[in-house]
Amino acid sequence: MRLRCATNTKYYRQRGIIVCKRWHSFESFLADMGERPQGKTLDRINNDGNYEPGNCRWATHKEQIANRRPFKAGPKTTGYKLALSESERAARSTRMRNINALKGPGDRPPKGPDGKYRSRDL
Repeated sequence: MRLRCATNTKYYRQRGIIVCKRWHSFESFLADMGERPQGKTLDRINNDGNYEPGNCRWATHKEQIANRRPFKAGPKTTGYKLALSESERAARSTRMRNINALKGPGDRPPKGPDGKYRSRDL
């Protein structure tokens, strides 16, 4: 956490994210946050906020993914792409299972006489 804020300039220092002075002592950090629960890591509740007692929690990887800030889309698109919600991930997973079930054996549709892949609808 301290090293990340000191060396990762683009994502932490340039955004003004710091570790509070109290947490420069591990004993103080431990007193505020307690031992790390198994399967959890340190997460900032407000991603634009500092590492400080009121803004940190122990969270699972899944909770951290849902809490990340939006990232800019690639150069050919505009706007922001947001992390998928739990229900959107479940719906996407179900759609993919249904599509894969329709494919049958093999990863691709069968080849035609010309050696090219053809649609299963033909």
